[in-house]
This record gives sequence, structure tokens and C-alpha cells, in this order.
Amino acid sequence: MKRKQKRDFEDSVLYSLICKIKDFFYDASVEFHQLKKSLFGEKKKEARVCKGGRDIRRTAFIISALLIPIINILVFWVYCNFESFVIAFEHFKPNSTGTGTVIVYDFSNFKYVFDELQNPSSKIVESIINTLKYFALNMLVTIPVSYLFAYFIYKKIFAYKTFRYLFFLPSIVSAVIMTSFFKYMLQSDGPIAAILEMITGEKTLLLRDSETALGVLMFYNLWAGFGSLLIYFISSLTRIPEEIIESAQLEGVGVWQEIVYLLFPLTWPTFSTFWILGIASIFSAGGPALLMTGGGYGTYDLGFWTYVQISSGSAQQLSFASALGILQTLVALPLSLFSRWLSNKVEQVEF
Repeated sequence: MKRKQKRDFEDSVLYSLICKIKDFFYDASVEFHQLKKSLFGEKKKEARVCKGGRDIRRTAFIISALLIPIINILVFWVYCNFESFVIAFEHFKPNSTGTGTVIVYDFSNFKYVFDELQNPSSKIVESIINTLKYFALNMLVTIPVSYLFAYFIYKKIFAYKTFRYLFFLPSIVSAVIMTSFFKYMLQSDGPIAAILEMITGEKTLLLRDSETALGVLMFYNLWAGFGSLLIYFISSLTRIPEEIIESAQLEGVGVWQEIVYLLFPLTWPTFSTFWILGIASIFSAGGPALLMTGGGYGTYDLGFWTYVQISSGSAQQLSFASALGILQTLVALPLSLFSRWLSNKVEQVEF
């Protein structure tokens, strides 16, 4: 039993992270020792002096290359996450004189979030429901359909180059430009609104209707999400040796059999990576509500709700957002670890 627990721990993410940290500090200590030796050691020969100079330059290059990423991690990840954790417990109360506020550390922000979750008409509930819709769209539609499109482009179907550029376009052009263009197409003087008016006989504003606004944003996410996924899936498919495909064709394998029993197992590492990343970002899924609807017409998601809390300028609302972020982490982290464990249960095919 203990051996099994030890093996499970050695296969875990935590053990891998600990090993990488130990290897990093070991390499850093070796480099520091070499630097110290080259600076203060005896240089009896000219060759040794030259080698010491090369070691100094090499060590200085390594330190300069790692310095900015390390500072970035310490400031924007370690410090920001620690500060966010502290802010989540800050509660601002009027002081005894009534002229200002004092900070009290308690669970009031978490209580506020739980109270809002019990109110079906609250913006948090609306945001969570819409975020889960975006998540389901990404996991159940965008990823599988992107894989199918990648397969057909990989097979070089008719006009495959046209389809390739069509789906790559959102990834090439700036997201702000694409969103603005898409929004213009749906405005009252846009071509889509004009076509709908010709068909229905009345002016239809899809982004100003609670029944259609969220669906339009989800459609935009579906289209915009194809590009980057196609690149990775096509790259994964092109790595497969042609001999394997030709052998399967000689055996009379059909299209669906080729996808399900041959290509999918061979590209499982790429597919599972996006699956795990999608589950890890379950509460980060969302659409361009800020640029398209401003959160109106039932299009709030958790990302936009957090943006509203932070941009409001109120320290108490920032604490609400931090508290909700901690709760999201407590839910998303176990799901991510479970999905990774489940993914590792599938035996990978090597070729």
C-alpha cells in the first residue's frame, strides 16, 4: 500500500513541480559556485584566465536571461496572488468617529458571494450560467469540430486552402478589430441587419435582444476559436508517418474508422492537452461582452463581472472579486487534477 502511495505521489503534479524546483536551485548553485571560483580562484595559467573569462560571460548571460522572467513571476504571479488572497478577507467598516473606514479581516466577502449565489436574479448567477455555457461550447463543440476541420484540411479536400485562411483569419487579425468588424456587421446599418430586414420585414438587432445577444457572442467565440486549435491539430496530424495511413487505406479503413481508431489515438496527447486546459479554465470562459454589448441583454460572464468590480474603483468590490476568485480556484483545481489523472490513464501511442 505504501509503495503504491509512493508511486502515485511520484506521478503527481506536486512531485514533478518539487523536482523541477530542486533541479533549478541545484543548477543555480552550480553556476554560482563556478562564478565564485572564476572570480576568486587562483589563475596560474593564461589558459585558465581565458576559461575563467568565458565562464563569467556564460554565467552573466544565464543570469541576465533568467532575471526578467524571475522578476516577472515574483511580481505578477507570487506577489499578485498573495495580495489577492489577502484582499479577499478585507472588509471595510466605518470607524468609531464615522469620518472614515477601518479594515477588518473576516469572511464577510465570502458571505456576500454566497448570498448572491442564492439570488437567481443576481449578476453573479447570470455570469456563472453564461460562463458555463461558454465552457460547454468550447469543450463539446469547438474542440471536436476543430479536430474534424483539421482532419479534412489535412486530407486536402476541395478548396481546403480557402477554408484554412477563412478559419485562420480571426487568429491573424487583432481581436479588437475582428470584434469591431463583427459588431458593425450586426448594427442597424450593417449588411446582416439589412438582409434580416428584407427577409422578416422588420428591423432585427441581434445584439440588442436578450433572446439573441448571448447566442451571437457564442457564435463569435466558436468562429474565433477555430484558428489556434486548427494550427495545433493540423501540426499534430502531419507528424503521423504516411506509411501508417497508407497501411490503413490498404486494409480498407473508412473515414470514421480512420479518425476514431487511428488518428485520434495517435494525436491523443495534443487533444488531451486542450481538454485539460479547457477544464482548468472553466471559469475563465467568456465572450467579448465588453466590446459588443457592454454586459447588457443578459451577456454577463465571470470575466466581465470581475472587470466591472475591479474597474469600479471601490476597494470593497475588489475584495468581492478576490473572494470569488478563491472560490473558483477551489472548484477548478480538483477538476483539473482529476482530468489530468484521467487523461494519463489513456495509454499513449508512440510512433
